[in-house]
Amino acid sequence: MLDNTCPTLQHFRIQPMSGKRKKSFRGLEHAGPAPAGASSSLNSADYVFQAIVENSDDAIICKDLAGRVTVWNDGAKALFGYTAQEMIGQSIMVLIPGERSHEESLILNKIMAGEKVEHFETVRRHRDGHLLDVSVTISPIRD
Repeated sequence: MLDNTCPTLQHFRIQPMSGKRKKSFRGLEHAGPAPAGASSSLNSADYVFQAIVENSDDAIICKDLAGRVTVWNDGAKALFGYTAQEMIGQSIMVLIPGERSHEESLILNKIMAGEKVEHFETVRRHRDGHLLDVSVTISPIRD
């Protein structure tokens, strides 16, 4: 599901570090308001983005700077166990174990300061509660 109010994005890639089948997670983060006068209709770049999100086996998530999920694709459902209806509007913190909660604020602070977020290994939580060891790459995409 796409949210057309997500023009400035952040790209994530998270891969489990163990297991036979590698999966990845790509998240997109809204890093600011839509430009003044922006149309709510999709342009050709938006259609390409939408096709990538909807047809990817990778988990793709878009969230705003408050950490609320605005996009959740079928790859995210396969990796984390939640449907789009369950996650859109919810905090991304649902996926982050309590002992790792500081990571989200560190990531957001670096993005807001215009700094690069270095690749890191961490843990995320599946809907059923089991932990996923993952490797994360975050690449902000700005207007």
